[in-house]
Amino acid sequence: MESEGSHHEIEDHHLISRRAVQPSSAGVPLSQRKSDWPAIENSAATTPAARRKPASPDSRQQSMMSRDEGATHAAEVTTTVLLDMVYFPVPPTNSAATSANPGVVEGEAPTAISHPYNLRSRGNKALEAVATRQWEISNDFSGYARAMARPDADLWQEAITDELTSLAKNGTWRLVPLPPGRTPLTTTWVFKVKTDGDGQVERYKARLCVRGFEQRARVDFHEVFAPTSGKVAQRAFLTYAALVNYEVHQVDLKTAFLNAELNEDIYLQIPEGLKGNMKTRGEEEHVLKLEKSLYGLKQAPRMWHQHLSQTLKSELGFVCNPVDETILKCTHQDTGKECSIQICVDDLLIAAEDLNTTQMVIESICSKYDARYLVPTSFFCGMVIQRNGEKRLIYLSEQEKVKNLVHQFNMDSSRTRKTPLDFSLTTGEEEESSQTKPYQVLVGTLLYLSTTTRPDLCQAALQLSRFMTYPKNSHWEAAKNVLKYLEETVNYGLCLGNRIDVLQKELDQDIDMFTRTGYCDADYATDKMTKKSRT
Repeated sequence: MESEGSHHEIEDHHLISRRAVQPSSAGVPLSQRKSDWPAIENSAATTPAARRKPASPDSRQQSMMSRDEGATHAAEVTTTVLLDMVYFPVPPTNSAATSANPGVVEGEAPTAISHPYNLRSRGNKALEAVATRQWEISNDFSGYARAMARPDADLWQEAITDELTSLAKNGTWRLVPLPPGRTPLTTTWVFKVKTDGDGQVERYKARLCVRGFEQRARVDFHEVFAPTSGKVAQRAFLTYAALVNYEVHQVDLKTAFLNAELNEDIYLQIPEGLKGNMKTRGEEEHVLKLEKSLYGLKQAPRMWHQHLSQTLKSELGFVCNPVDETILKCTHQDTGKECSIQICVDDLLIAAEDLNTTQMVIESICSKYDARYLVPTSFFCGMVIQRNGEKRLIYLSEQEKVKNLVHQFNMDSSRTRKTPLDFSLTTGEEEESSQTKPYQVLVGTLLYLSTTTRPDLCQAALQLSRFMTYPKNSHWEAAKNVLKYLEETVNYGLCLGNRIDVLQKELDQDIDMFTRTGYCDADYATDKMTKKSRT
């Protein structure tokens, strides 16, 4: 009996930690009506003492199932109704989610908040567990319970409701019995705060993803390759648009992967956020069968790219570039003007000779997909885009990423530098640095920046990346010097376009020549490893 009591204690603590906020007393949701669901055990009548009484295994299992199915979550938790074997989200009730989070000051990120978890009593003694949780107010995280336990849970709940609504409207799945011999895949929620180029919050995004690592080859998927737009292709597209003076527009396709149909039979467990009984008819287990592709599936990017490319080719007359399939080009049937499209998963860059052609292409795309039209293009794949039509220039920068990187390593108030590195790095006899993990994170970010909008970091990132496994203290100090350089040059970026030999023949006005400044230095056999000179 002691082991059974311990089992109940673990279950109750798990339920409390999942909800994080006390249940709302506002009416019983539709998903808990007796006509639709099994009878719900009255939580007020089920006292802790009653739960400790010995019970038969069948009754205890039934009590746990009814409590898990019928217990009311916080007002922010998604409540759904099973209607005609399709899940439809019910809008959550209004409540102050942040009132359950003491110590949260508006406009400040809460840190180290203590949350008392009042567990059930044992006899006449109340068991209280006080847990100190370090709130990680990050812009990118996963986990349904974690989102519901945050101070901004109401905003994440709205994002979850929007995602479930899109899934229901798109006919992504249907409820079916689980075929013999098949194991349903599980899902997880991925959350991200979308920001603009200035770092301001644009919207809260919730995405339901399948745990693709559970898929089995030749059963749940076959081919998985999908062309993906790289940074080189993006810069080539923007450079061409700058040279021919095309205005670039952007289209964001919502829930893009849900538009592609699957060739395989995929079954999912009912995800968190959807209220439903897995055994709704007798003892037969019911699961969700995917009718459309879903994020997280191994074949989802391939199916989506094939679907989008086929739509652009057959209905709009686009032709893929022979070098890169993510760039398409066509001559519009009505206007006779040239139009080009750059595909980056669910984001499209559209550039055409005139605005009328661009508008017609965008209207055709929006009529086939649920999309957002962003005009003008100012932020794409983490890069801030600024266009100068008079000089036929496009500027790319990542100021917010650089600022966040400097702030992440607490180098905001340090003395700045004019150059990233001033000496050659070698592997000496000094001690290994204790900052191996931060060093790897920093150098990895520098490598990314050097391949996007900061080519001036190439040499420094190349030198530092040679010591990723066992960095020394001198290497760590050199990496921090690069951060000091970034603090000084946070406004630096990449300039595309303005070929003087081409533009002077087309424009009557004078074109300003950009001043190109370069520095070169050489040492004499300072590399202790190869005894060679460095330039």
